[in-house]
Amino acid sequence: MFTKQSKSVEQGVFEYAKIAEYWLNQRFENPAAFEERIRAGLSFPIPDPLVDHKVHLATNSLGLFSAEIFQAMLSGGEAFKPLHISIVWDRMVAAGLISKIFVHLTGSPFVDHQIDERGLLSHLRDHTFLNLFRLPAHLLNTYSHAVAAVDVVKGDDPARGTAFVVNNKGRQVLVTCRHNVDPAAGVRIVSIISAAGYRLTVGEMVMSDDYDIAIAPLECQLEGPSFVLSSDGDVFEEVFTLGYPRVPRAEAKLVGHRGEINGWAHLYVENCPILLISNLVSPGNSGGPVLLRSGRCVGMITSWLEEKALVVGQRDGSDQSKEFERMRFSAAIPADHLQKVIDNLLEKLS
Repeated sequence: MFTKQSKSVEQGVFEYAKIAEYWLNQRFENPAAFEERIRAGLSFPIPDPLVDHKVHLATNSLGLFSAEIFQAMLSGGEAFKPLHISIVWDRMVAAGLISKIFVHLTGSPFVDHQIDERGLLSHLRDHTFLNLFRLPAHLLNTYSHAVAAVDVVKGDDPARGTAFVVNNKGRQVLVTCRHNVDPAAGVRIVSIISAAGYRLTVGEMVMSDDYDIAIAPLECQLEGPSFVLSSDGDVFEEVFTLGYPRVPRAEAKLVGHRGEINGWAHLYVENCPILLISNLVSPGNSGGPVLLRSGRCVGMITSWLEEKALVVGQRDGSDQSKEFERMRFSAAIPADHLQKVIDNLLEKLS
């Protein structure tokens, strides 16, 4: 549980993270302004004869960096809180955006870290940088407008699935499982309403012939961020799922679940790659996103994998010794495969 003091620290860290986001963007987009900011942060009553050297290191194309330069960038010569800045720095290091290197490799004792420019730029461009400084609970608030309940009727029976909005090269596309919305299976869509309470209007729903994937372009663009597909993630990495599972004796609401990536497999019947996760998923979760802490989407939840496996007992040699054990795995379609299918389906619409 967070105390008022710890919440205040987190709020302060987030404010400095927003400053970091702005000036790190300037590093790529406006180098002159970035250099001026560093100079202001390194300006002291007693002049530092090495300021020019430090500024040169901070603005070099190799991404050489240090905690001192980072502090100068965030403060810009104004008063600052060392605790908050150090936490922002530590989280960027933990995320791999800044890595420690041997001083002798830099040619200078004033820098001992290096920026992963490609990784940093990708987080800045897809607007996931600030998620690195938020608690996972903020994923629900940040993307509540980009996750939706898909209410349908199949025959006379109402049902609910999940969908989410993907930013596909600047075009917002609603993605869900085909079995949630397939008219060939007698399914009729009643409404698609985001977790933020807004009704989403979409164009023609296009079904994949080969995979459990359906998409539809949004007719009205969302104002907030939508999900970015990413092939990041590794075994045992923490992931979060959002969806509308059936909850016994309760109204279906958006539910989050924390788990981990367990591995990848290939379904030989469906001829489809699959992502195995430990998150609890139930009917209604299908079509929901699988997220890293950064908010990047590494997969879409699909029907769980389940069958009975024959277990031979040791009590005697009769048929009575045969037992069946139920196997079940939560599964998702990986983001890279999902991206290929989305691109192919969008071609059908063009």
